[in-house]
Amino acid sequence: MLVIQFVRHDTPKITLTQSDYVGKYVIKRNLYPGIQADWQYTHFRFQITSDDSLLFYLTDHVKILKTFRGTIKTVAPYYSARLIINMKQPTHHI
Repeated sequence: MLVIQFVRHDTPKITLTQSDYVGKYVIKRNLYPGIQADWQYTHFRFQITSDDSLLFYLTDHVKILKTFRGTIKTVAPYYSARLIINMKQPTHHI
């Protein structure tokens, strides 16, 4: 326990801002191997754009079957910005 506390004390905190969330997101199958990860990789991905749009894709491998649109914003009640997702209706199970 002392080693963990020592490491955490010497590790600088990462401060996230809204721009840090911008990017494309897919499941990392090497970090989460298995049937569920493979299925999620094949069927879902999402993207957060620099204009605060969220595009959630329902896919069949690389083919996009449907796009669910929403927006993001952040609040900073703590050290780093926290992500808030607002989806237009109907929503998916994000």
